[in-house]
Formats: sequence, C-alpha cells, structure tokens
Amino acid sequence: MKKLTRSKTDRMLTGVAGGVSEYLGIDSRIIRIIFIILAFFHGIGLLAYLILLVLMTNTQQTTGPFDGMFNQYKSKEQSTTKNNDKRKNLKDVQEFDHK
Repeated sequence: MKKLTRSKTDRMLTGVAGGVSEYLGIDSRIIRIIFIILAFFHGIGLLAYLILLVLMTNTQQTTGPFDGMFNQYKSKEQSTTKNNDKRKNLKDVQEFDHK
C-alpha cells in the first residue's frame, strides 16, 4: 500500500506537490498548476497545500525549504575535517616573525 508522504527528490519548497504526484502517478508540474489555479478561487489551493503540508509526513531528515542549500556546505566542511585528521601534528615548534 502506498503512503502519501512528501517527496525527497521532487521538491520546489516542501515536497508536497511532488509527494502528491508520486502518489497519484502523474507529473508534479500538473499538481503545481492545479494548486496555483485553485489558489485564485478564494485561496482554496493555498489552504489545501497548507493542510497537506501539516498532514503529510516528511521522509527526509531536513525539514526546512532552504536546508538543501546548506547540505552542500556541510558536506564540504566534513570532508575538510577528515583531511585534517590525516595531517601530522607538529610539536615543539618555535615561531618567529620575519621582518
């Protein structure tokens, strides 16, 4: 049985439209257009989107719409710390200022 969850891969903001499209088996662009058209009818599309956002479970660890931007930075930061662990540590080194 399929479960209605937010999409991990097909995300513009939160993955609601991508999750609905995966569940129904249609293109996510169609779902997004439907939400936009319904938003012009007294905000029904926006209300439906917000209700689905609250009700649908998120299968991804990150929850914010902008967290994906920082994941790339975090992975680079982690790789540099791994490289620093491979370096040799110098002990008893004297520093001099050159003029």
